[in-house]
Amino acid sequence: MNLKYIFSFILFLLISCNISTISDGVYCVEVERYNPRTLKESSYTLTAEVKNEKLVRLYFPNGGYIDYDDFNPSNISSGTTSFSDFRGVQFKVKIIKKGTDCFDAFPELKRCTAITKSGERCKNKTRNKSGRCYLHDKNK
Repeated sequence: MNLKYIFSFILFLLISCNISTISDGVYCVEVERYNPRTLKESSYTLTAEVKNEKLVRLYFPNGGYIDYDDFNPSNISSGTTSFSDFRGVQFKVKIIKKGTDCFDAFPELKRCTAITKSGERCKNKTRNKSGRCYLHDKNK
């Protein structure tokens, strides 16, 4: 048999078999979000859950998430996807890497240790070594 025909047949099999490159699991993703009602654009690094090559959930660092109650699962087999949620907010999602260690490079946010003028502890969050937020850090 001619080598050209064998190569063509193998290429045909590879294309028609739809070989998956994105396995089920949790991934670190870059997300661009655009709300056409407010004209606000935001970018995030989040974790996302993928099942059957579809993006099914986006997790926010505060413990919240959006999922099939908010959008139709979107095909992410190429490593990227775009979709709108049921309120019309637009998302562009790009997989960075597999796993949940998206935020290991950032120190955890902690509540500011300063006491406000009203005598209450400040509610701002900070990563400053001083333990104080941008308003109360005297080492600015």
